[in-house]
Amino acid sequence: MVASNGGRDRDPSWWTNLRHNPQAQVQIKGDRWTAKAEKANSNEEARLWPVLTKMYPAYDRYQRKTKRELPIVILTPSDGPIETSYNNHFITSKTKY
Repeated sequence: MVASNGGRDRDPSWWTNLRHNPQAQVQIKGDRWTAKAEKANSNEEARLWPVLTKMYPAYDRYQRKTKRELPIVILTPSDGPIETSYNNHFITSKTKY
């Protein structure tokens, strides 16, 4: 994931939350699981940025628009799916700051 915030000069709230508490619940369609979030290291960023910008070219525009480096966030599953639900897509951290 890219914490782009549309190229704004501040991180999105979800990334601020995950930096304080990296445990998250991820849901894609009906699958839901827990994950740990962490910022990609420089090697991961070099490998992933071209893939991400090919998938969503606006990330390059967002990066040019802001002074901050857009963080790439890696979500590593902590365990298997915890439940199934409807077709909602969201990512939340358990604690809000």
